[in-house]
Amino acid sequence: MKFKTQAEDFSLKLGLVQGISERRATMPVLSHVLLNVNKNRIGISATDLETTMSTWSSAEVSKSGSIAVPARKLYEIVKELETGEIEVEEIGNHWVEIRASSAVFKIAGLPSEDFPIIPELHTDNLFSVESALLEEMISKTIFAVSPDELRRNLAGIFFEEA
Repeated sequence: MKFKTQAEDFSLKLGLVQGISERRATMPVLSHVLLNVNKNRIGISATDLETTMSTWSSAEVSKSGSIAVPARKLYEIVKELETGEIEVEEIGNHWVEIRASSAVFKIAGLPSEDFPIIPELHTDNLFSVESALLEEMISKTIFAVSPDELRRNLAGIFFEEA
């Protein structure tokens, strides 16, 4: 796996998904993001087994591949680089090298096969709603949501298109 991308865009996308990954996970791979590189884009995914988020970033891909990389570490490195082009390459044995104009970082990753399978999104049940309306709907029903994680059946809000 090897690609070049703009640090600012990559940092923005990593910032979105890295909040999903768990820092102190029971499974080490849950503290990672999955980088799936092919064609001219990078798929970036994170999950805590309850919530999954995936996004894409454009890139100049030299070699396709995928690897799981520690989310927080990768985000902090890329965020500090913030501007200009960066190059990311898997250098063997699941190590990833991140190169910028004046710095080189190496971080240990995990095989992409260790990352949980991300369910395919079925678009037949999707619907659009204005963000202000969604906020209002949540604010009017959130009082009834149980804060007790043991009562999962009461710890959510059900949305249905009418």
